[in-house]
Amino acid sequence: MFAYHVITDKPIQLGKQMIFDKTHHNGVYKRVYDKIEIVNDIYKNPTKYNSDSLEYSVMVALRELALEEVRLEKYPEYPSRMSCLYVSKTLKEADDWGKYFAEIGRPTYSIAKLEIKGNCFVGDATKCFDGKVDKQENIRLAETYWENKHNDINNPPICEMLVDGTITVIEIIKEINANINNIKPDRISHISRTGSAIILNSIILIININGMASKKIIPKASNFLVFPI
Repeated sequence: MFAYHVITDKPIQLGKQMIFDKTHHNGVYKRVYDKIEIVNDIYKNPTKYNSDSLEYSVMVALRELALEEVRLEKYPEYPSRMSCLYVSKTLKEADDWGKYFAEIGRPTYSIAKLEIKGNCFVGDATKCFDGKVDKQENIRLAETYWENKHNDINNPPICEMLVDGTITVIEIIKEINANINNIKPDRISHISRTGSAIILNSIILIININGMASKKIIPKASNFLVFPI
């Protein structure tokens, strides 16, 4: 199976292989489980909370946990929204998403063609919802999402394709490179006896050697530096 993906937030190189399964999660998983304590408290003490005043990140956690509960119970063959990659069926759809991400200021690098060896679910993003204090309502809305019945004529769907398994970048179709010059450091990618390299989600590489920091411009920096010993 083949699909297209807008590469955002940090660059992905040609040939990159990604795995999404029960033990390999995406960023949604961490964001959801960062809020698990408050979600549990909401369901334990619903009268303490009001759906209209919940933080958006908490509403997302409530939604995604309800979606995962329904998926596991009724649709286990579909990819988990917390262990998948969001892709597009067509290049045009991916191009539209790329333009949208660029317009809202999200770091947007390119559009890639992917080879996918795994499962797929084609849903409708308009059926996503803001999680509520009422768990049963969240479950009802989650069932509507996975059922994915046809919308009425006044509510056209927005295609949302989820894939898991082994995913390989086989072609970079289009370079976008929007909003990539003001990104903060992402992670320490290598530490040696002489220093450490911090890769940025852009082209700036901050290097710290023996306590002295400097910056270097590295085109599409995505690999660590190995310092001489």
